[in-house]
Amino acid sequence: MLNFINRKWVYAHFVMKTVGAKMNESIVQAQNLEMTYRSGGVETHALRGVNIDIPKGEMVAVMGPSGCGKTTLLNCLSGIDQATGGQITIEGTNLIDMSDNQKTKYRAENMGFIFQTFNLLPVLTSIENVELPLLVSGTGTKDARQKAQKALESVGLGEYGHHKPAQLSGGQRQRVTVARSLVNEPYIVWADEPTGSLDSETANEVMELLTNLNRNDGLTILLVTHNREVAELSNRIIHMKDGIISSEEKIN
Repeated sequence: MLNFINRKWVYAHFVMKTVGAKMNESIVQAQNLEMTYRSGGVETHALRGVNIDIPKGEMVAVMGPSGCGKTTLLNCLSGIDQATGGQITIEGTNLIDMSDNQKTKYRAENMGFIFQTFNLLPVLTSIENVELPLLVSGTGTKDARQKAQKALESVGLGEYGHHKPAQLSGGQRQRVTVARSLVNEPYIVWADEPTGSLDSETANEVMELLTNLNRNDGLTILLVTHNREVAELSNRIIHMKDGIISSEEKIN
């Protein structure tokens, strides 16, 4: 159990979206997902007819060799990239038919993101980085600041709100990223190689944080990883190869 998680805060902010949710109730569904890149008359099929269903409260890991379509799948499912074919629904909302502006707003209000390279704005402090999704979705500045502070406290960084990324260790920067992913009470958190830039001890801390949020608070997580040990902390591992799902395995 991580001693730096403020469980009362986490529970209070996720209970509205997790209480009563059935494990087999889908939060993400995709059918016949296609992603084709075209360059100089050459087509590259990054995703080829992918079908995926993620129930509420599940932690899913996606594994496979480089170039197999893992990150492309995450980017399409989350609306960062526009799939060239198929359907995607999140909590019953059709992502495919949204405009870019609509998807940006929807992500800010309903999704959290954790990236290998942190994606923190270097000119902003920790608390300013954490409150960004709230400000994008129209939350007032005072309310956004209060929620961002609580999110930082929940990952043990309550006293680091005025530090800029360059003043933090790699582990601290990733915990700021986790706080940012939680601040909007998301339906789902997308994590792309969340431990890829961390030493083993810090990686274990970050994964313990994420697994506790999943197991104890019902947070739905899809993570992309090359690390088998990280993947085995999930409920299910999806294996990809050449743009398709080649196999799946249940973990626990």
